[in-house]
Amino acid sequence: MGKYVVKNGENIFDIAMKLYGGIEGLFDLVVSNQDAINETGLSLNDTLEAGTELNYTDNFAVNKDIANWLEKNGVKVRNGENIYYHYDIEKYAKAYAKQYNLAIAKNAFRLWPTMGRYSAGAASEKDIEDFLKYINTHSIWIAEVTEANIPAIEGGNYALMTNLTLVPSRLYMPKLVVRQVGNLSNFTYNLKKLGVMIVDWGDNSIPEMCVVTSTRTFLEHCYEDAGTHIIKIYGDIGFSMLDLRGIGGTYYPLTEIEVSGDFYSDMQTNTTINRLIIRT
Repeated sequence: MGKYVVKNGENIFDIAMKLYGGIEGLFDLVVSNQDAINETGLSLNDTLEAGTELNYTDNFAVNKDIANWLEKNGVKVRNGENIYYHYDIEKYAKAYAKQYNLAIAKNAFRLWPTMGRYSAGAASEKDIEDFLKYINTHSIWIAEVTEANIPAIEGGNYALMTNLTLVPSRLYMPKLVVRQVGNLSNFTYNLKKLGVMIVDWGDNSIPEMCVVTSTRTFLEHCYEDAGTHIIKIYGDIGFSMLDLRGIGGTYYPLTEIEVSGDFYSDMQTNTTINRLIIRT
């Protein structure tokens, strides 16, 4: 008995073609993945999740030539529902910002425990000042939290932190699009200030949220295939350093992108591509 791990975007018919060389092989998949005790198991109507492990008869084939050809030529058969999944970047980023700001507020009370008794007068002026500075410095996309807001937050009204969130306009528009080819893409950057960068790697994986400061950061993504992927980068970002030499394809800035320090690219001399990379 063989084992197969479901890849992102695959349905039961795709796996049957890959393993057996014909969709008739799905009956072996169903039979091989039944749980007789619980009377449950794999069915033709199931939506498969990436990472699920399936059993199959490894010496059975409908058309071995087809299965071998697909494997030899690296053909990825993926027609599952997830292949067309669409993320609303603006809503996704706003939900993330609310969760992030909530964590910042809770951590502030851990760092300044006297603020948990603010209403009783336990907090010093220095504690209040440092508490508010921490929240307003480390939160993202948020209107300023003032001393007048402390009693509500102290009382557990963390919803205040989410209601103050002000998502930048036109966040749904990507700042940079990359036509990437291959099974690996990476880039290195420093942001000029606290901000959020969202990277859609173009393979139907969940967009990567990067809440970053001026610390140098290396992002890398490995693909399950060596084909073409469209990477989209969103956010309220400006760089003090940007290195795109490992991006794995041609990048296209869609709006002005400020880079105040070093900028590296395999297309560094291409003035047309780089005309929206603003060096300051």
